[in-house]
Amino acid sequence: MSSAAVEFVGAAFKPVGRLRTWKAVAYLVIGFAIGIGELVFLVTGLALGFSLSIVIVGIPLLIAVATASRALGGMDRTLANVLLDADIQAPPAHRHAGGPWLQRLRAVMTAPSTWRSLGWLALRFPLALISFVIPASMLTLAVALVIEPAAGGLGDAGALPRIAAVASAVAVFFLSLNVVDAFGALHRVTARALLGPSRSDELQRLQADTARLGARADLARDLHDSVGHSVTAIVLQASAARRVQETDPAFVSGALEAIESQGREALDELDRVLAVLRDEPSSPRPSAGLGDVDELVARTRGAGLPLTLERRGDFATVPAAIGREAFRVLQEALTNVLRHASGASTTAVLATYGTELELVVENGPGTPLAPERSNGGRGLRGMAERIGAVGGTLEHGPDGSGGYRLRAVFTLGRS
Repeated sequence: MSSAAVEFVGAAFKPVGRLRTWKAVAYLVIGFAIGIGELVFLVTGLALGFSLSIVIVGIPLLIAVATASRALGGMDRTLANVLLDADIQAPPAHRHAGGPWLQRLRAVMTAPSTWRSLGWLALRFPLALISFVIPASMLTLAVALVIEPAAGGLGDAGALPRIAAVASAVAVFFLSLNVVDAFGALHRVTARALLGPSRSDELQRLQADTARLGARADLARDLHDSVGHSVTAIVLQASAARRVQETDPAFVSGALEAIESQGREALDELDRVLAVLRDEPSSPRPSAGLGDVDELVARTRGAGLPLTLERRGDFATVPAAIGREAFRVLQEALTNVLRHASGASTTAVLATYGTELELVVENGPGTPLAPERSNGGRGLRGMAERIGAVGGTLEHGPDGSGGYRLRAVFTLGRS
C-alpha cells in the first residue's frame, strides 16, 4: 500500500479516537432536540406577536420573543463552547430604555444582536435537522450492512460478500464520523458568525481596550512622576530633619510641615489613581501645568536641592497639553536629581523660541540618595513617552564634568 493510501486511511480512522468528534456527536443530538423547541417557540411567538400587535397586546409579546431570542442564543453559544470548542465571546449587552411599548419594541428590534440571534434561531432547526439526519442515516446503513448478512439476507452467498458487507459497514461508520466532524465545523462557524460579537463590536471593543490601556499608561506615568517626586522629597526632608533635630528645631518644624503637605498630596493622587483603576467615580483634579512650576521649585528647594530657575520668552502661547507634559518632565528630572545627585547645584531653564518650548535641567556632582535599583529607568522612559506623544525630542546624558544634562524640546504647533 502506498504512503498516500496509508495517510488517507489514517485520516479516515482518526475521528474515532478524537474527543472532539464524540463531543460533536453529543452536540448534534442535543442540538437537534433543542432546535425543535426553538423552532416551535420562534414560529409561535412571532405569529402570535404580529397577529395581536393590531390590538397592541402583541407588542409586549414581540419584545419578549426578541429578548428571549438573545437568551436562547446565549444558551446555544454556551453549548457550542462546551461541545464544539467554539470559543465564542458574548456580544455587548443591549440595554433598552424604558418608556412606551412601541419605543421599547423599536429599541430591541433595532439592536443588531437581536436580529443576529433571530437569524440563528431561524437557521437552527434546518441546520440541526440536516446535521442529525445525514449522519444518523449513515449509521443506520452501517448497522444494516452488519445485521443483514447475519440475518441471512445474503442467502447462500459465500464468505466474500459477507466480508464485503461488513467492510462496507465499517467504512460507512468511519465516514459518518468524518461527516459529524464536518457538520460540527459548520455549526461552529455559523454560531461564531451569528452568536458572537460582530466586526463592529470587535472594533469597538478593541478601541475601548486601547483607550483603557492608554489611560492606564498615562496614570502610571502620572503616579510615577507626582507620587515619586513627593516621596523622594519626603525622604530627603526627613533625613535632613533627623540630622538637625537637636540643633535646629525651627528647620525640623518646617520640614515636618512640608512632609505632611506632600504626604497628603501623594495620598490624594493615589486615591485618584485607584478610583480610576477600579472604575469608581472620582472628582476631577486640575492637571498641573507651567503655572505650577514655582510651587514645584519651592518644594524641591525645601527638600534641600540648590535649584535655580530661569524663564526666557513668552509662555502665554504654550498650549495646555504641552505645558502639562513639560511640567511632568521637569518634575521627573528634578526627582532624578534628588535621587541620584542629592545636594548638587542645579539649574532649570524654560524658554520659548518661535514654535518651540525648550526645557533644560543641568546639575553638578552630588550624592546618590540610595543605591541604584536593577529595575530603574522608568522615569526616563516615561519622559520619552510623554515627549514623543506630543512630537518632541529628548536628549540626556552625563555632561563630562561629573554632572548630568537633560534637554527636552516641544513643538508648539503639534498640540
